[in-house]
Amino acid sequence: MLPPPTSAPTSDASAHPRARRACAVRAPSNRPLSHSPGAVSAGGTFGGNPLVTAAGEHVMGRVMEPSFLEDVRDKGEHMIGMLRSWVPSNTMTVKELRTAPTPSLWAGLELTGPAGPVQQAALDRGVFFITAGPNTIRLSPPLTVSKDEISHAMTVLRECVTSTAGRPL
Repeated sequence: MLPPPTSAPTSDASAHPRARRACAVRAPSNRPLSHSPGAVSAGGTFGGNPLVTAAGEHVMGRVMEPSFLEDVRDKGEHMIGMLRSWVPSNTMTVKELRTAPTPSLWAGLELTGPAGPVQQAALDRGVFFITAGPNTIRLSPPLTVSKDEISHAMTVLRECVTSTAGRPL
């Protein structure tokens, strides 16, 4: 828990000691990004305040835990494994499954036709997929997704894709 600010609210990140530490991002040369050539300076209402700083510190601490990253890899293997179990048999509707070289929660399913009908069919079943171009379903669930949620989403995706087999997408 952060101690209360010692002065009136301000947009200056130096108003809180922990905010200063978390808001200083370093470039590879160990110079603040604001002093790097070509750096963009942007600020906003929510940038650098104690609440956002505490949230950012918590998120970064959690993401950097080895067990968290191992869990993400495991869930990525689960998602990609489910896709690989049915994608090869759907050549009428699936052109290509694109994945990262290492297990991750990131994939693209390029379809032989427009992705919109598959996206809408999944949405009608309560699962939202985003597209990446007119023919690709992008799979990028949050890192906190559960295996049960992945299983459900991949089942819905398979059913929506296979229900269009033999019909123009």
